[in-house]
Amino acid sequence: MIEKAFEVNADIIGTSALLTTTLIYQKNLEDELKKNGLKDRFKTMVGGAPATQRWADRIGADAYAEDAAEAVTKALRLLNK
Repeated sequence: MIEKAFEVNADIIGTSALLTTTLIYQKNLEDELKKNGLKDRFKTMVGGAPATQRWADRIGADAYAEDAAEAVTKALRLLNK
């Protein structure tokens, strides 16, 4: 996912978890970005049925959105910072 983000010159990486068993992959992404010194390069957003603001805060995501409309609003905020 990080490789693709570089390839397309992404500013934000967004992930959605559909089951609680897939939340760990959102954390893995955050861990990989931190480990490789890329947290400043890419902003991250999380969402999906089991995701919450508390989860986003816990793993270090830059934003959490409950739905697509909220995700757009938060993405624009992240890009304007």
